[in-house]
Amino acid sequence: LSAASSWTLETVRWSSVCRGIKVDLLKQHMKENLSKEDEDWMRLCCLVMDTNAFEFLKVFSDGGQTSLRGLYPLAAVMNHECSPNSCHVYNADGVMKVFASRPIAAGEEVTTSYSSLLWSTPIRRLNLARTKHFLCRCIRCSDPTEFGSMLSCLPCTDPSCRGLL
Repeated sequence: LSAASSWTLETVRWSSVCRGIKVDLLKQHMKENLSKEDEDWMRLCCLVMDTNAFEFLKVFSDGGQTSLRGLYPLAAVMNHECSPNSCHVYNADGVMKVFASRPIAAGEEVTTSYSSLLWSTPIRRLNLARTKHFLCRCIRCSDPTEFGSMLSCLPCTDPSCRGLL
């Protein structure tokens, strides 16, 4: 999501409400009142962060850990695919590295996944709708068998049946 997108400030306000009212929490700890323009700018920044940030786990030398989010400009322009052709990892300093996860043809778009590859289609779609504001219609989400993995299927409740529902 770019600041020049077609999203209205009403969308920004609603997203902030839905995502935990971050700006309102920040305002409570400020000495001065915010202007309407500054408040709208903060809400837009929160929306950009919510939509474009990547999350990773930081592990400290004492064994402690925390979840961090960062904006990675080059990674942020990669489109999502539930069966991406790249994967990303983070080093100890939070630097993201992107690697091909399968051969990528010349001219083919490099894609990444904005959600867990191990989640079923309904869970991935719900997560993407809530956090990235779109309904995924990629080839994996469009395949009811999820490439034959049957990840979204439930086992039949009849003990004598080995089928999937």
